[in-house]
Amino acid sequence: LTLVSAILLIRSSYGYLRGYFMIQQSENFNNRIIKDFYHNLLHLRKLFFDTRKIGELIARMNDTRRIQSVLSLLLGSIIIDMLMVIVSLIFVYSYSTTIGHLILVSIPIYFLILKIFNKPVNRSQREVMAGYATTESNFIDTIQGIADIKLLNKQTFFEKVSAEVYGAFQQKIRKLGEVNIELVWSTELVGIFFSMAVFGLSSWLVLLHDLKLGEMISLLAISSSILPSMNRLVAANIQIQEGKVAFERMFEFASIPSEQSIHKAANTILLKKIDVLDIHDVSFRFAGRKEILSNVTLTIKKGEIIALLGESGGGKSTLLQLLQRFYLPERGSIDADNINVEQVELQSWRALIGSVPQELKIFNGNLLYNITLSTEQEVNEKAIDFCNQHGFGKYFLEFPHGYGTLIGEEGVNISGGQKQLVVLARALFSKPQVLLLDEATSALDNNTENFVMELLQKLKGQILILLVTHRVKTSEKCDRAYVLTNGNTFLSSSRS
Repeated sequence: LTLVSAILLIRSSYGYLRGYFMIQQSENFNNRIIKDFYHNLLHLRKLFFDTRKIGELIARMNDTRRIQSVLSLLLGSIIIDMLMVIVSLIFVYSYSTTIGHLILVSIPIYFLILKIFNKPVNRSQREVMAGYATTESNFIDTIQGIADIKLLNKQTFFEKVSAEVYGAFQQKIRKLGEVNIELVWSTELVGIFFSMAVFGLSSWLVLLHDLKLGEMISLLAISSSILPSMNRLVAANIQIQEGKVAFERMFEFASIPSEQSIHKAANTILLKKIDVLDIHDVSFRFAGRKEILSNVTLTIKKGEIIALLGESGGGKSTLLQLLQRFYLPERGSIDADNINVEQVELQSWRALIGSVPQELKIFNGNLLYNITLSTEQEVNEKAIDFCNQHGFGKYFLEFPHGYGTLIGEEGVNISGGQKQLVVLARALFSKPQVLLLDEATSALDNNTENFVMELLQKLKGQILILLVTHRVKTSEKCDRAYVLTNGNTFLSSSRS
């Protein structure tokens, strides 16, 4: 009784320690893998994100769950089943080498089955994960466009589209399930065949008096544990392949060069200030498309506000992206104080740029967080002083809870004009040398736009300002105005 109690206690303690170890390892593993994933992802070029759907990236990040499942499987049942097979084979050989050889022959057959099904399982796993990413993207796209869907009464259409997308995903799951069933069925057939073979051969050996009846019963009992363990090991390959595919999908990005590595050799200069920014004969096109910008030339100096006008889709926003070095010119150069910006260290260059894009990003958090993108108390206090000094305070204090007002998905909805003020404050708080404004006053009322233009007039002696606008009245408040047409620029007006 004491021995049995001790064995049960040891078994229970082992289960507890193994479970605790697995939980701890899973936590550490997931933290490391997500950290590496985010590191690789956030350092890729913007061009990468232009060609990827949000749902696909989220789906790949969620693949950690699959990897964790495989890790638990490896640390759990696979090790136990492998030990079971090895120890049981040793016992079988101690009773009968003939029966041992017979069971040993089954192992290569199991591996052959694994090899046959490896590619179909791998392919089906990839299709399922790609289908999940498509479903995720469709869901996000639909939710983000819910206002337009309701306005146009397209609920029924999008229900149908979503059903088709999800149906295609379920078909891929069914296909994977069918492959899994065929794999398991094949291993079970092999297990049945060798179980009968062991029973028949051991019976024959008993009749020949080469094996005792008690030994035969022991062999049958041991072999009955070996073959199911082999079946489970083969079936585990399905989850292993799932984890392998998930891992490969997560770190596909690791093979893509980061922004820093692409420009590392050339980026040697550190700039702290800029007085003049010259754009010389810059041309640009996206791969496989016609030229958007053709020999664009303009100069931006401190002490001036430069306006850039042009038709929609004419390349104005693309030019701002080139100035931020999200893309590289096909021809021509961009020089800061006679230094080609491609020779400037990338992070050093972007630290000099402040931008208010057309597509404004409001992060989940309070107003102050959206200005500073920091949680440090000292930085927050400086931001409040900055906003008060530059006239933003009177607008931000109108928010329900002032600077502590939650905005973004988790907070109150704010108007387009309020978003533009928040992002402008964010851009100016970073103390840029170059301020790029892409339709930054398009959603503002006349009084607020006048405030912004007056603020820019005060700041133009300290920073270079390029204002993209479609409003002629706004451009008239600038010192010089260029018009971008047919991919080229010409000076439209100048106060000087």
